[in-house]
Amino acid sequence: SDKTMSSNQTETSNVIIIVLSIIVTACFFSTWIVDYSSAVFGSRMVATVFSMSSKLYWGGFLWAFFGVACGAGDHTTEFYLMTGLGDCCGVLVGNAFYSAARRIKALDHTEKTFALFIEDMEGGLLLASAAFCSGTIWQMAVNISISSPFLVCCTVTMALCSAGFFVGCCVFRYLYSACGLRLLASKGGSTVFKDFQIAVSVGGGSFGFVFTVETTGNFLRGLFGYNSETPIFLASAKAGLSVGLGFLIVQMIQNLLVPEGEAWTDVVQVPVPGSTDLRTPLLPEEQQGE
Repeated sequence: SDKTMSSNQTETSNVIIIVLSIIVTACFFSTWIVDYSSAVFGSRMVATVFSMSSKLYWGGFLWAFFGVACGAGDHTTEFYLMTGLGDCCGVLVGNAFYSAARRIKALDHTEKTFALFIEDMEGGLLLASAAFCSGTIWQMAVNISISSPFLVCCTVTMALCSAGFFVGCCVFRYLYSACGLRLLASKGGSTVFKDFQIAVSVGGGSFGFVFTVETTGNFLRGLFGYNSETPIFLASAKAGLSVGLGFLIVQMIQNLLVPEGEAWTDVVQVPVPGSTDLRTPLLPEEQQGE
């Protein structure tokens, strides 16, 4: 019957979501077991995957979790703010957990280890604050463009969320550096360009997130779509995966197009297993950006 077929399709999509969630979790922990290539694109992809699994996935996950938990309508200010807060918390907590895990694994409990963890947390605070802006905007962007063709809705949402993240990043970078977080101080045009790159990729995550909306034209709603009847953790997992997928696709394009040394992924620190240096760069020191 049609109901049986629909039920089977739902069960299949749920299994796929669970499998993909396991893969993302494996990516999150693979820093302990995987040896990395020094090639530029390979190094950029390492930074991309770890950013996706430690920040973007959890930002989307807690966005949906907070949205469902707050119980407010999706056209209310309460919903906008709570989902933005969820996005912020997801990025902040995911970054903190990942940073703590890799620092503890790389070296013993020294003052240097703690100092580098604090540096990681400062960067995570900036990204989480900017994510609050884009996360708050997302539902509003969908609401104003939902009557448009589906891909137009996705594009409008991407543009508005990218703009929100970029403005938030610039504003909070200035505020935090003025409050004494000197590592976050802008170093000029290069910093702005890297912030813009991240904002575009975050916008890609916002584009992917629209695939969770059960609306006409959403050809992936059978996989990513959820509604008020969907269990909260399944809905959150779908949200996180859709955001991560959108981010991954857009960032892969940037990894191919942005000149060497000018991409934000060129200067992200990812530890090489077995190294005694917590600050092992993705590129040789002379090729690093700022």
